[in-house]
Amino acid sequence: MTKEMPNIYPQFDETNDLDELLERLLHDRDDRATKQTEAHGFLSSAAVERLVRMAYFAGMTLEEGKYARFRITVAATHHGRKMYADGSEIIPFAEPQQIDDVHALCRLAASMPSHDFALEFEEVRSEGQSTLQCIGIRRASIDFWSIDLFSPSPWHDGVPEGLMIRVDGPGFIRVTERHHVYSLRPGNLVVMGNFPIHPIQQWQDDIVAAYANGDDEVRAMLGIVTSGWNEILRIAAEKRRGACFLILPTAAINPTDVGERYGLQLKVPTQGPDLGREMSDFIKSCFVPGDTASDVLRAKATTWARGRSKLMTTVEALAFVAGVDGCTVFSRDLRLLGYAGRIDVPTEDPMRQLLDFANHDQPIDPAVFKRTGTRHYSAYRFCDRYEGASGYIVSQDGDVTLFWSQRDSVRRWQPYWPYSSRSDHS
Repeated sequence: MTKEMPNIYPQFDETNDLDELLERLLHDRDDRATKQTEAHGFLSSAAVERLVRMAYFAGMTLEEGKYARFRITVAATHHGRKMYADGSEIIPFAEPQQIDDVHALCRLAASMPSHDFALEFEEVRSEGQSTLQCIGIRRASIDFWSIDLFSPSPWHDGVPEGLMIRVDGPGFIRVTERHHVYSLRPGNLVVMGNFPIHPIQQWQDDIVAAYANGDDEVRAMLGIVTSGWNEILRIAAEKRRGACFLILPTAAINPTDVGERYGLQLKVPTQGPDLGREMSDFIKSCFVPGDTASDVLRAKATTWARGRSKLMTTVEALAFVAGVDGCTVFSRDLRLLGYAGRIDVPTEDPMRQLLDFANHDQPIDPAVFKRTGTRHYSAYRFCDRYEGASGYIVSQDGDVTLFWSQRDSVRRWQPYWPYSSRSDHS
């Protein structure tokens, strides 16, 4: 890591946490370089360090009484050329804006408070000198790639290449590069990367088996179940209100029965929506024969567009209602049974061993929940009590924890964040 840096943040002291983030980030970059991987941001390591430091301290600077929230993006490379998705450029600058210090960055960042957009940076090298400049504004996500007629994915599920820096105010920064995420908040660095995208083959497989027919539908259904559920978690995490999602071990159950069978007291029982059925109906609308007549094709395209809009609206609504205090409960086929629920599981000794999925299934002492909130402990006890249950807990700082039970164990995945463009860069 470069030790002699220009004085771009004179009013601040460096933090050990930021140093650790940079050390991990630059080490991973060097490791990828030895493997001839070019999918990282098109910057030298010294420029990456400088840009991350400026972004971090810009988030601590008041501009007109507000702390900045913004994103920075840097293109990936392929055979030495910058790579961006067609259509992602929004506002190209006629003249690049040289960014020498924190205050210069803050002036531009003030115009980009939405995480839908990002300031695009590049490095310019001349006569042994390196400068950073902002060359325009781009889309911060690649969701528009999924806007393809009859596409079975409303949410793009690939990982954008390149470097993305997200700042959420004082002490909060997330740096993403090549499937690795380094998330720093005051006093806590979380490094996420290289986890499988389908962590538990339980209720997802059951939904696919219940609704999909044929290999094409099975693949499409598995993709939309995974990306749709991750989208619910992403929106809930963005709201910073906390949430607790429970998925029951059974599909054939009514809201009036969950109290007796599972000890769940639902303050707001519901009659749907049936998210699994909506996903299935949408998937079926995506398969259209190539020789379809134009008038029939127009009708099918309308059905597809309406189904896509309805599904995206349903997913957003489910994430919103989960912000109400209490748990949000689904049957195993993702039918909403109710929300604002209370988990009433008798207090007793654990029935299953608690394992840490993110640490090679190392045992965890349940006493760890004395240091967490009631959502985590209640969801853990529920999964411990009922085999096949799953619980997703969204904390108010945006972290997600997953519990699920299977035979003689309960596994915890913390932090849980399977990789997609929406979760990775949100």
